[in-house]
This record gives sequence, C-alpha cells and structure tokens, in this order.
Amino acid sequence: MNNVRYGKTPLEYVRTDEFKVYLSVDPTQQGVKVPPTVLGNFLEHLGYSIQGGLWAQLLSNPTFARDVNLTPRHIQELLRAGRYLTEYFKSGYDSRVLPKNWAPGLDATGFGVAAFDDATSKGIPFPWAPLGVEGSVNASVGRLGGAVRLRGTWQGETFPVGVVRDDGPSGIYQGLILPVRRCVSFNGNVWVRMTTLDESAQGQIEVGFRRRIGRRGTSAGEILNREILWVKGVEWQKLTFRLSADQVQPGEPIDFFIRWLPALGTNIDLLVDSAFLFPDDAIEGLDPDVVALAKKWPVPLLRWPGGNFVSYYHWRDGVGPIDLRPTRPNYAWHGLEYNFFGTREFIRFCHLIGAEPHITVNTGTGTPEEAAAWVEFCNGDPSTPMGRLRAEMGDVEPYHVHYWEVGNEIYGHWQGGYHGAEENARQFVAFAQAMRAVDPTIELIATGNSFDFAIPGPGYDHTHADQRWHTKLIEAGREQIDYISLHCLPVNDLFLERLSNEEAYYTLMAQPATWERKFLPALLQKCDVLLHDLHQIKLAITEWGILGTRQDRPIVENYGEAVYAGLFLNMMIRNAERISIANATALLHGGCIRKVAEMVFADPQYWVIHHYAPMIGARPLACLLWAPGYDVAQGTDLGAPETDVPYVDAVVCWADSKKTTEPGLYLAIVNIHLEQSIPFYFTLPALPIQNRGHSTTIAGSDPTARATLDNPEPFTLTEREVEAIDGVLTLELPPCSVTWIHLPKR
Repeated sequence: MNNVRYGKTPLEYVRTDEFKVYLSVDPTQQGVKVPPTVLGNFLEHLGYSIQGGLWAQLLSNPTFARDVNLTPRHIQELLRAGRYLTEYFKSGYDSRVLPKNWAPGLDATGFGVAAFDDATSKGIPFPWAPLGVEGSVNASVGRLGGAVRLRGTWQGETFPVGVVRDDGPSGIYQGLILPVRRCVSFNGNVWVRMTTLDESAQGQIEVGFRRRIGRRGTSAGEILNREILWVKGVEWQKLTFRLSADQVQPGEPIDFFIRWLPALGTNIDLLVDSAFLFPDDAIEGLDPDVVALAKKWPVPLLRWPGGNFVSYYHWRDGVGPIDLRPTRPNYAWHGLEYNFFGTREFIRFCHLIGAEPHITVNTGTGTPEEAAAWVEFCNGDPSTPMGRLRAEMGDVEPYHVHYWEVGNEIYGHWQGGYHGAEENARQFVAFAQAMRAVDPTIELIATGNSFDFAIPGPGYDHTHADQRWHTKLIEAGREQIDYISLHCLPVNDLFLERLSNEEAYYTLMAQPATWERKFLPALLQKCDVLLHDLHQIKLAITEWGILGTRQDRPIVENYGEAVYAGLFLNMMIRNAERISIANATALLHGGCIRKVAEMVFADPQYWVIHHYAPMIGARPLACLLWAPGYDVAQGTDLGAPETDVPYVDAVVCWADSKKTTEPGLYLAIVNIHLEQSIPFYFTLPALPIQNRGHSTTIAGSDPTARATLDNPEPFTLTEREVEAIDGVLTLELPPCSVTWIHLPKR
C-alpha cells in the first residue's frame, strides 16, 4: 500500500488492491468556505458563441462584409452543416441522416453553425445569394463598411406576388432556421440609400420570408410573409419591418429576402448597408433560451471577451450605437466580429444571469492607456471622461467591475502579440500601474503560464516554456499581482499519439492529480519565497477543460469531460484557500450550453457543474480515502508521469449555516474507472447530521458520447434516497460516474 497526501484541505490517499472504497473525514480539519468564484465560466467571441448563440440576431454577415476572413475549408464546413440540417428536416427529423455524435464545427466565427448558399463566385458577400437577372446584384461600399448594390433594372408597377423567382426584381436572400418552437413573430431593420441626387426619387423594397423546400403541397419560393417599405430621398435611411412565420415548421430552413423596385420609369439602384432580424422574444438582443439556461445554472463569475480573441480586441469598437459599430475580422478564430455584443451588453447579460463580470484586457495588440480607459469606462464616475461616455450611452451608474485579467496566453505563438517572460513581466507592470491609477480598488490577475511547469524541449516550441516565466513575473510585479492565472487545458492528442484511447483516457484523468500534488504547490511556494511576506498571491485557473482534435477521446463537449469536471472541481474545493477562481471552458463554445438549428441544450459538463452549486459556502473537511489506483507512464502536455492515481476521488463539505446553502454534509465522489462498478463505504463523522439523505448520480458507458441535435438529453441523472446503517453509508459507484450526496443537518 502507498500513501499520498495532497490538497490544502488534505486528502490522504491510501492505495489498495481491493476494488472497494472507504472514506472517512476529520471534522476538526476544515478548510475555508468554498467561494462561488470556483464555479465561474468563460464567454469568448469564438465560433457560434455570440452570433448564432447568445446574440439573438438571426442573419449571418448582416453588414455585407466582402472579405469574410474564412478559408475554403471553413466555408465548406458551414455549407456541409447546412446540407445536414436540410436533410434532417426533409427526412422528418430522422437521426440516421446525421453523422454519429454530429456537432457543427467551431472554427468559423460570426456565422452561426451553418450556411445554406455560397454565391461568392458571383461577387456576393457570403452567405448571401442574389435574386434577379444575372449581374443585377454586386458587392459595393456602404455607409459603414460593406454593402450590396441592387440594380434598378426591373420595370413593373408592383412586386410579383405568390412566389419569389430568381428572374424577378433584383434582390438578395439568405437561408436560415427560425426559432419557431417558441416564437413566430420577428422584427428587423435595413439601412438603405438610393444612388441618386434627385430628392424626389422613390421606390419600394420588399422584405419577407419565402419557402426554401417544397413539400406536402407547398412549393419552393412561395412567399410566406412579406412587408413592403417605401424608400424616399437621397440620404441613408433605416427602415424597420415586422414579419410572421406562423407557417414555418421547427427546424425548417427558409429564406429571408430583400427585393428592390424603383419607381416606374426609373432605373435607380439601391445600396443595402445592413440587415438585421430578431425574434420578438429576444431579451435586449439576447436569445431567451440561452439566457434561461444560463440563469438556471450557477454562473457566479463570467470571464469575457477572451481568450485568444482579446489579443486583437479593442473595446471602443463595441460601445456606442450598434448601427455605428464597425465589423472587423476575427483574427484569432477566423470569420467576422460585428461588435454588436460589447461591454454594455456583457454587463447587462451578467445582471440577467446573476454573474459577476470578469474582464480580460488586450496586452497583445493593445496598450496600457487603452486598458486604463476601459477600467474608467466601467468603473469611473460620470465626471471622468470615460465615465461620462458611459453615462451618455445610458448607464450613469458605474459597472463596478472588480476582476481584471491582464492578458491571455501571451506566451503562445497562436496569440496576437505573443512574447516571452521578460516582456510579459514588463507589460504587466505597465498595465497594472495605468489601470490602478484609474481605480486602485480593482483586483488584477496576471498572465501565468502552465507550460512553465514543463521540462523545456523541442516538443514545446509552439510556446514559451523555459521555467522562468513566473519568476520574472513575480520579481517585477510583486506589488501589483493579486492573482496569477493558469489555464488547465490538457489536450487529448499531443504527447498521447502512441497511446490507445483507453490509455489516453486514464492519462487525462490523472492530470488534475499532478497539478494538485506537484505543479500548484510548487508555484504557490515560489510566490511565497519571492514575495518575502509582502502579501499573498492567489491563483486563478481562468480556463479549464480538455481540448484537442481527437473526437474519440474525452474533450469538453463529450461525457469524458463530465468525469474530468468532477475531478477538477474536487481539486478546486480542496484548495480554495489559495486557488479561489476557476472559469470553465466554456459557456457557449463547447462544454456547457449548445445551440444548433435554434435548439438550445446542454453538454454533460453543464449538469456536473450545476450539482456542485450546493457546496458553495460550505467548508471542505480533511479526508482519508482507501481506494484502488493506477500509474501513468506518459503525462499530457500539461501533466507528467504520475503514480498512485486513485480510481475514485472524493471531497466532503460541511455547511452549518443557511446563509449560503441547505445545512448538512455534502459529498462529491468521482469513479473514473471505465468498466468497474465500485462499492463505496463512508463512515459518518461526529457531526449533527441525519443518517438519511439524498444522492444524485450521472453515469455514462461511453466517454465520447455527447448531447446532439437529434438527442439533446442523452445523459440521465439517477436520484435515490440513501441511509447509513450503523454509522456507515454504503452505495455502488457506477463506472465513469459522478455522485453527489447530501445528508441534512439534524
């Protein structure tokens, strides 16, 4: 038998050969109350997180950007998803037309999950397509960036009725899926201008929905609903419209279209600068299904806007009237950033779901002055320049953003403006001084480097890994650092190429043990030694979850991540005294909330995090765990070889106050074994608890299984009453499971 002791509130583990687990606690050894910030989350402008996710606006490329910053592979991936969704609807929602465990790709930012048309060979901005005779539509320059020109070649007194044909008036259309499961009424607006200097000029535009797929007595092109709007004069004008989709079925791809009819006898062209379409039930521009699922779930702390995205983000692009915000390339993740969801929208979303805002600033291509101005915009009194700007936009009261992260993964070659240890230290000090000069009460999170734990070598040439990062940072910024950030993002491919999927699974599940036993204590010790008792630095794990390219192994979207999440959160609870912030990857780009074809559902990790919420405010107890275990010869890219990794991990918390949660004893137990069901025996401690309680278990036989469009709730939560007999609580832990137990206080 081997004995291992780790964790700030210690877990003493004794490895045994018997496949049984025995757990006891010492109620006299209690840790700090579990802070809500360990259940934080992370929202980045990546893939379909904003456009196609949280933001309810339904049209992709609504500003008609000519260069959409996508590779041919990205476009083909979007179009392939569009074909899958089309066939899924035409088949009557038959899951057999979809690939197993199908999930849309994440690379193409700003275009939702799918596209239905590509007319870029005709010079039309993707994913729009032209209506009218050949050559009657082309890309142009608009009021603010891109536009399309609709030629005034159609000569008729009225728009043709009944069917929108390709040889009628010039126009544009875009295929999309509407959220008609919950809402059939829509509103929108278009910015247009006639290409004339004649003040008396006029014409009409027709905005509407048309059927895309003819079936069951209907025909493709059939107008489902439309509104005709007058255009008059020579200036840019914003026209609003309303449409109904009461004839549209859930999941049915249809077309949104705009057509142009100049006054009879004229051939004036029309420039369309932007087009927006919202469901009537949008909550201040946000998807109500996403808001509801996030609100139901604990998101006490929300990090934004990145992530890699932030190293190219300039916050002034995302404030002010939406109609005046520029469309930019998303250099971090390909695609476009429309800047419709900016600081004000983020703060409002935080208020809606009860989250505290956590903002990351751009140290890659930004400046200390820009970051300081952002702090002032959020926290400054209206008498300050940026506080006055915020007040002029409608928010007189400051946002009181307390947590500010200075940079993101600036050590990696994938990051805008990446650099080494010395420059990171210098930059942090410059940013910290500028930001604290505006608001000295903020807490600053300096960019740490998880690759600093690695043994330097050619395998890490994609990043800065020389074991000097944290030393240089602490030496330079010792007076300014409140937290050092780390990203606990082991990948399921790098260094694991020669392992079987089963071996890779167990290697990934061992990585939190390596961090808790070795890497995190070593970094905290380095902080304490270099600071010489000046003050205490804490750690913040501002991204966590399994990444990688292998879909046949654990990854944030699938069930394997649910098991990993249990291990990670147990680690956080044991070490909350010095590691009090953790942000899960990620709210909407994998791992938590998912939205496909206007259906909103949750990845398995969502439910795991949800069931840790009752432990907030409770105190972890020292544990003695007897359990079987295993060894790891090859670590992940963020791990190391490890011995004596328990197949079962557990944390126990005591809540004796009603202020934060229901009083009583809380247990979270993770069985990582892929095949073995393991008997579990828990000796009740000398605390005033009842011997009867309640358990909830999530279990899965396949770590690669995931929630999908055709099966959004594949994982069942098993509820049962439990009872201790003669002071011992006994239950069976299913393989690949997380179990939570609550024994109420007497």
